[in-house]
Formats: sequence, structure tokens, C-alpha cells
Amino acid sequence: MGLVQGSPLSPVFSNVYMMDFDAYMESKYSFCRFADNINIYCNTEEEAGKAFADANYYLETKLGLKINQKKSGIYPAIVRTFLGYEFKRDKAAKVVIAIKAGKKKCEYYGTWHPSAIQKIEQDYHIISDGILNRKDFSILFEGENHKIFIPVEACSSINIYSNIIFGKSFLEYANQRKLTVNIFDKYGNFLGSFHSQEHYKRTSILLKQVTLYNDPPKRLELAIKIEIASLHNQRENLRYFYKHSKKESLKKVIESMTDYMSQMKNVKDINQLMMIEGRAKQRYLQTFDDMIDNEEFPFEKRTRRPPKNEVNALISFGNTFLYRRIANAIYKTALDIRIGIVHSANSRSESLNLDIAEIFKPLIVDRAIFSVIHNLQVHRNTHFETAEEEGIYLNNVGKRIFIRELEQKLNLKLSVNGQKITYDRIIKNEIHKILCCIEKDEKYKPFKYT
Repeated sequence: MGLVQGSPLSPVFSNVYMMDFDAYMESKYSFCRFADNINIYCNTEEEAGKAFADANYYLETKLGLKINQKKSGIYPAIVRTFLGYEFKRDKAAKVVIAIKAGKKKCEYYGTWHPSAIQKIEQDYHIISDGILNRKDFSILFEGENHKIFIPVEACSSINIYSNIIFGKSFLEYANQRKLTVNIFDKYGNFLGSFHSQEHYKRTSILLKQVTLYNDPPKRLELAIKIEIASLHNQRENLRYFYKHSKKESLKKVIESMTDYMSQMKNVKDINQLMMIEGRAKQRYLQTFDDMIDNEEFPFEKRTRRPPKNEVNALISFGNTFLYRRIANAIYKTALDIRIGIVHSANSRSESLNLDIAEIFKPLIVDRAIFSVIHNLQVHRNTHFETAEEEGIYLNNVGKRIFIRELEQKLNLKLSVNGQKITYDRIIKNEIHKILCCIEKDEKYKPFKYT
């Protein structure tokens, strides 16, 4: 018998079980315990040896516990950190003092579980084949070479890009814990999602969304704001590269984008707005070769289903990634994702996430593409593959690299109204602003990068 791993109650149960041991140790030694991590502080190595033997005897004989000999021993306390504290010797006072350890910069290890799972913040990305099941109070992924536990308390979504067998217990547990599971094909195209049955929306908000959708002037007012914000953020990318390259072609498109934004303010309906948006997007994409500036990655023009070159493969994968991230956030609100503002709700199962993505694609997806190419993180011959119909897609290694970069962009902090917040939080705030606009008739002001 033992304590169930992964349960929030496990530390409580362990404290109850170890109560007598704690009292015994405190009566004899300078002692500190956190769960199964036990530190005893002594003045000499001889004292430490006796204390070590005493603790071993009590744990094994009276509590029936096994000692992990590989991790147990006698060590100098000065070079160790425990519970966030470092120990320093004060030579003048001839004492050892505890000092709170400084925070170290968080690092991302891109090769961690390279053939199985990639975890960034609270989002897990499964790129290799395997099985998902519930194990105690965690989710267990079993791949060919790995068994990896996913703690549900620290998991927001699971994104699957491979062949996965779902155990019945996994789906039941995902529903219970309100986890979102997104499924993609091996090319990064979105196939579908699993959501908790509790994600169904309030009827009052649904009726207000439908009312807004069927109110052409009000809907057009919001749609114009969204599209102008999108063009503004595209223009910011152009300005950045013009500042560093002084290419005349970029300057001309910057002027065109400003003109398109002015035209949008005077449109009479959504169709006119979308025509201007289409022309502006075409001009923006025509500058990709200038912004990328790498002969190994020619863009030429936008191609979809299938993407015909590596840059188009990155755009398609990145756009789908962002659509799902925004969809995950919308499903946690009272908004109905089926009813959009800019995009028509007639033939799509999801529209609102596409609207919000228009604002953030230049800032997240496009900048991630520029980063992985400019920093030589991806290469044509090693990170892409050719599939049927001569389409070009990211391979597993390429997906891992690009997902990491997209996540890093989402978790990049910038100053907004005097506060440092991430793009991930900004996106959630954007959804909240739209909800307040629909529910409370508050003025909507979309995010614009400055």
C-alpha cells in the first residue's frame, strides 16, 4: 500500500502518517521535512552519520518505509538549496544563515521527451503515436519509448498531432476535469475537438449574439474595428522591417495599408469591408519575400490545401494553431463560437475565433515565422516533408520547433496600460471585451500593437 500519486491530498496524508516521526526528529535534531524530502542539519560529519542512521532505523523499522539509497546520504549543506533557500556561512558571526534563493530565468528545453510530448505552460502537444489513459489522478501517455504523466491540475489543453488510442477512462476524466482535447492530422490540419459537456452556453448570451449578428449597422461597426486593428498590426510588422532594411517596396505597402484602413471606415456593408481586406492582405503577403529575405525560403504567393512551399506550410500550421488557442479560450466563456462578427456564421461550425485571430495573426504567427527562419531554426531539407498532391508540410521535428516558437510568442510579455502581460492574456482579454460589448453594450476597442 502507499499514497496515491498526483492527488492534491497526498501531502496531507503523508503529514498525518509521518507525524510521530516528525515529533521524534524535532526532539533530537535540527530537522526539516517536505513530503518525502528530509533534511537533518548537523555540526560535524560524525553527528550527521549518527543522525542518518537514526532516521533510517525509524523510517524502516517503525513506519515500514523503504529508503531511496541513491538519493540519500551525507552532504555539505552550504552548497544545497532547500525549499527556495540557500545556506551561507557568516564567518564573522560564526553561524550559517538561510537566504532566500534568487529567481533564475525560466528556460525551455526543446529536446525534453523529443519523441513524445512537448509541454509549454499549461498546453501539451503530443507529436508521437501512443495511448492516453487515466492513471490515478493524472493522465498517462504511453508511447513506444516513453511513459509520461500529465498532471491535470497544470493542464489546460492537450493538442494531438499523431495517431492516439484514447482509453475510455481518459475521455471520462477529461470531461470531468473540463480539459479541451484538440485533434489535428499529421499535416497540422484541424480535425475536431473534445470538450466537457459543461461548455454549453447561456441562452441569454446566445440570443444577444444572434441579435447583434442580425443587426447590420452594429455588426458592421464592430467588424470595421476588428479589420482595422488587423491591418494596423500588419503595418507594424512592415514598419519594423522597413526600419531595418529601408526597402522602398515596404514603404509603399505601408502607405497602401494606411489608405486601406481609411477606406474601411467608409464601407456600407460587410461585403465591401471584406473586399478591401482581401486587397490589403494580398499587398501585405506580397512583401513576405522582402521581410523573410532568405533564398532558401521563397514565398511567391499564398497557397492552401495543400501548401506548395515551406513558408506556406508554416503559415497554414501557425494559423490553425492560433485558431485552436483562441477557440479553447472562447469555449471557457459564455460566448458561442459559432456566431462571428466579420465571418459569416452560415456554413461554419466556428466563426468567432477566426475573427479574433485576424487581430493576432500578424503578431503571433507571422512573427514566429520570421523568427524561426531568421534565426536558422528550420531548414528546408531537415524540417519539412512532401506529401500527396505535392503539398509541403512540417515534419515532426519541424512541428516541435515551430510550436515552441509560437508558444514563446504567446507568452511574450509587453506593457499594456502600465502592466506587463502576455499575448496569451491579451487574447483572453480581447474575448472578454467582446463579451462585455455583446452582453452589456460596452464600447469595444480592439488590441493594436504600438
